[in-house]
Amino acid sequence: MYNPKKIWLLYAKKLYELFRNNLEEIPVLLKNHLAEVIDELKLNLDKEQKDRLFDIAMAFFQTEYLEAYRLASKGKEPDTKLSALQSCIVVEETTGYPVTELFKDMKQEIINDKEKPEEEVVDILIKRYGAYPAQAILKINLKETIIPENHLPDFCLAKSIKDIVDKNIKSNEA
Repeated sequence: MYNPKKIWLLYAKKLYELFRNNLEEIPVLLKNHLAEVIDELKLNLDKEQKDRLFDIAMAFFQTEYLEAYRLASKGKEPDTKLSALQSCIVVEETTGYPVTELFKDMKQEIINDKEKPEEEVVDILIKRYGAYPAQAILKINLKETIIPENHLPDFCLAKSIKDIVDKNIKSNEA
């Protein structure tokens, strides 16, 4: 019997394992993306500021990707009284990241693919939507944000996460 909750668990588990297997690559990609984006935006940041942005992004990776996906893969929900959709709305309102639409699209994909094996649906989710919420974060235009530095850690980490996911997709297709 088709089980949407199992799909979310498998999705989280697959991404957790992917991130865990690429722990050494994340900091390298992150440093490169930070340098590129800082240069692109022509931000005048000293080494201490750059190091701080890197540290923030790595902490975000540990909590919002690695640990969040580890817990989600075991069926553990965040310690909050908000539903997943309500959490999306809060995140969107506080950060400006369009996570709500991405979440809804992913849920709809799961509903639409109920005739397919669950593992296949997980692969479709990862291929189309990557790692939630990275794809949503990448939709913002840093040049239009009031203080781009505030979004740099999330944005550059999302680019790094996307690189890891894309590399995995390409290796699975080969």
